[in-house]
Amino acid sequence: MGFIKKMEIEYSEFEVGREAGKKVQEIDEESVQCVICTDYIKYFAIPETCNHNLICWNCVLKQRLKLNQTACSMCKEESNRVLITTDKTQTIVKWDSRMIEEVTNGIVFSNP
Repeated sequence: MGFIKKMEIEYSEFEVGREAGKKVQEIDEESVQCVICTDYIKYFAIPETCNHNLICWNCVLKQRLKLNQTACSMCKEESNRVLITTDKTQTIVKWDSRMIEEVTNGIVFSNP
């Protein structure tokens, strides 16, 4: 295979990779992935004490309800309550009358 043909193939592979990279960047800028399961987060689980917001509600519910663990998965700080919300900037401190608390497990749901 000649030098020019090799360069054409490498350039076309570069272009394909660059286009794929653009698509991944677009997804990443709009969405956040859970640090535990890597799914894109629709409902954020935000612990009351540390306010980490990179964990999905599914992982936190499994942790709290199945494993009886109330510590934040990121920093390991104990948290009596966790907020489930679509707004990653929301916290329990910013209490809203539309929030619903499930007292036995310390889960607070934010109504969008």
